[in-house]
Amino acid sequence: LAMAAIGFWSMRQNDTMKRGTPLFVVGGMVLGAAIAWAGVNLAGIETGIAMSVLLAGVLIATLAKLPTAIGGTLVALFMIAHGYAHGAEMAAGSNIMTYMIGFVAATLVITFGGRALGAAMQKSDNRITRALGGVVAVIGGFMAAS
Repeated sequence: LAMAAIGFWSMRQNDTMKRGTPLFVVGGMVLGAAIAWAGVNLAGIETGIAMSVLLAGVLIATLAKLPTAIGGTLVALFMIAHGYAHGAEMAAGSNIMTYMIGFVAATLVITFGGRALGAAMQKSDNRITRALGGVVAVIGGFMAAS
C-alpha cells in the first residue's frame, strides 16, 4: 500500500521528484534488504512500515508538495523499512540476486500502478484525492495500532 501511495503522490510533485521516485523507492528497498542480509537488527521495523503507510496517506490527503531532497529522502526512508522486512523474510538458501530481482520488479509494478492512478486523477476533484489519502492514512493508523 505504501508503494502504491508513494507512486500516486509522486505524480503531483515537481518533475525531478516524479522522475526520481522509482529510484528512491528501489534504492531504499535494496538498501533495507542489504541491511537485513548483513544481520543488522533494526528494532521497530513493523512500526516504521505502518508509519510509512500513514504518512504516505497524509501526504496525499494534504496534497503536500515537497522539495525533491526532502521528498526523496522521506521516500527512501519509508522504503528502507519495507526492504528490511523483505530481506529479513528471505527463505534460507534462496538466491539473493533472484530474490532481489523479484522484489524490485514487484515494487516497481506496484509503484507504477500508483503512478498510473495518480496521473489519471490529476485533473479530478481534489476532494477525491484527499479522501483516498485519508483512507490510506487510516489504514496506516490501524496497522500502527495493531
